[in-house]
Amino acid sequence: MRPRHVLSAFLAASVSFAGSAPAAEPPQIKFEPLTCAPSNGNARVRIEVTTTTPLESARVYFHADQKTGEYYMEMRRGEADSHWAMLPIPISETKQIDYRIVVKTADGLEGTVQPMTVPVTSDCSVLLTDDEARYSRNLVIGQTLPNQSTVPPGFECKGIVSEINVAGELRPNDECRKVPVPFWLAAAGAAAVGGGAVIVSNTGGGGTGTPVSPSRPSVRTAGN
Repeated sequence: MRPRHVLSAFLAASVSFAGSAPAAEPPQIKFEPLTCAPSNGNARVRIEVTTTTPLESARVYFHADQKTGEYYMEMRRGEADSHWAMLPIPISETKQIDYRIVVKTADGLEGTVQPMTVPVTSDCSVLLTDDEARYSRNLVIGQTLPNQSTVPPGFECKGIVSEINVAGELRPNDECRKVPVPFWLAAAGAAAVGGGAVIVSNTGGGGTGTPVSPSRPSVRTAGN
């Protein structure tokens, strides 16, 4: 090859290299594993994400011990690079919760926290901020399989207002809207009102007598 051809090839390669963008890197997750989940409250999952490209989604996938089929919660963005989510309240029979975390950037790169198991205990204390308390009363549960129940097996209805099915459709939680009435109570009520039906509605665990709204309910003070 003549010297001028060598020089031309070198210049072309240099221009090509200078014009190429640096390769994107997978997002990095800083995470402190949960040590426990409260038996009568919501477990909080927090992460910090470092990424070179915009983050498209951050989810915590979970299910109760001995139960199949994962569900997920979309994590909310907090201060700086933090994200967090609240898990639903476990029922008394649930002794452990399995969970993992997946974040994804707009260009399709993923970062993950491998599956872990956390014990459910009565002495596990989680102090919630006002924002976290509001979030825990307005949970939207994501499904990963067709025809999953709105409420994940092993968890309470309380606080779950909506579901996102595998088609991406947001639907109200009708599963917890009405509680079956014992036949003897229904009969007594019908007799008292001249044959009218008796239907008891509540939030599915709080016993407040307030029906679940098709839209997000109004925000109440923490502890209600």
